[in-house]
Amino acid sequence: MKNLARAVHRGVLTIDLVVTLAIVVILIIYIFSNSGSLFSKNNTTMELGNVQDIITQTRTLLKTKGVYDFTTAAQMTGMLAQFGGIPNSMTLLGNKSAGTATVINTWGGSVTVQPETSAGNNKTGFSVSYTGVPQEACVTLATKLSQTSVIAETTINTTTTIGPVSAALTGAQCVADTGSAGNNTLKFKSLT
Repeated sequence: MKNLARAVHRGVLTIDLVVTLAIVVILIIYIFSNSGSLFSKNNTTMELGNVQDIITQTRTLLKTKGVYDFTTAAQMTGMLAQFGGIPNSMTLLGNKSAGTATVINTWGGSVTVQPETSAGNNKTGFSVSYTGVPQEACVTLATKLSQTSVIAETTINTTTTIGPVSAALTGAQCVADTGSAGNNTLKFKSLT
């Protein structure tokens, strides 16, 4: 009989495996450290689409004989929600079927739609307002939406600009966040 020698197990960690594990750990740390800004950009992109959808739905669902025949923002916003004009990604609070629901954006601020008067005191326009908007999102939303053909005026906090708003101007008008809470109010006015 032959005596076969058994291999001695000295452990599973080799230099190659240690280097590989170190690289994996560094990648995981990098991904988690940058995921906050990725979520922030996703929220901004989602809300940009939400505003555009609200504008389209408002023009389609709420204009009757050339006017928006509503007296308050709460009434107009509630009716838009009741008619299914609010994107599914937005939060509705209250009774949607009764037309009394309120709309909340991804940052926890309110979203309202209200009639706007034009020459002759006719309610031929409307505006969409957003509160609680973070500074970074404020700059993006104001710059991009003000360049569309349906937005006549953009109000950032208390300053109104007719026509497109430059990135430099939005950067100066959008205020810094308090911790993770946004402090900006945006209003987009459409005359159509």
